[in-house]
Amino acid sequence: MEVNRGFIYGKNQETGEMIRLDRRSMAGGGHMLVLGQAGSGKSVFMKNEISQVLAQSNDTIYVFAENPSEYEKHFVMLLNFHCGEQGCYEAILEEGKVLLSQGKRIWVYFDNYFNDFTSDEWEEFLSFGRKARKAGVILTVAMQNLSQIPDEILPHLFSLFECNQIFDVDPITQKLVKFYCDELSEQDLDDSAVAPEEDFAKEMNRWERYLELQEQLEKEARNRHLMIAALATGICGAAVMVWKILKKK
Repeated sequence: MEVNRGFIYGKNQETGEMIRLDRRSMAGGGHMLVLGQAGSGKSVFMKNEISQVLAQSNDTIYVFAENPSEYEKHFVMLLNFHCGEQGCYEAILEEGKVLLSQGKRIWVYFDNYFNDFTSDEWEEFLSFGRKARKAGVILTVAMQNLSQIPDEILPHLFSLFECNQIFDVDPITQKLVKFYCDELSEQDLDDSAVAPEEDFAKEMNRWERYLELQEQLEKEARNRHLMIAALATGICGAAVMVWKILKKK
């Protein structure tokens, strides 16, 4: 994070300084994964960023949303704002290459867009995501939780993101996302850096460790719940005993 560059994302509660993030200059393309429950502020976060992008640059915005009218009513009159349509990924990539040569970028936002995606639609999106960085396209994907994503898609989705922003997500999901993103190196993000078979083996190894961590965290959570339940039972039992003693007196 930079203090004096990029767009404003909030205020440091300790220093009072504005928090800025320059996603355009970040390694890995500046892609962002936003996870949060309904009402946690995902759409507000994206609208805030879109407003700053359109006000402070000549960059272009595309939004793919479950409810596109939520964005259209705010930005539809602006020339550089577009609602994306199924099948326009390649056109966005080609436009991105042209704009990148002019020092401009394309920002593409996905807001709860992946409901009921077929395997072919997932493959089309992942292909788009892999090519986005070299075309100067910056991705932001927002969803409520990881349960929306098929297990076989998760590792490929995580591998697209160097930067992630996590809102009110449960602790287990937060740790899993952090694990996966921390595992990614600059070499992983460059499609030409390793042979396909080596990349696949590395991805499978990472995915196995992800599943092991998930099982461990869920087991720890279950044990904590059992301990809390046992403690609550003990407290209730003690309270009943005290009440009986006081009643006799």
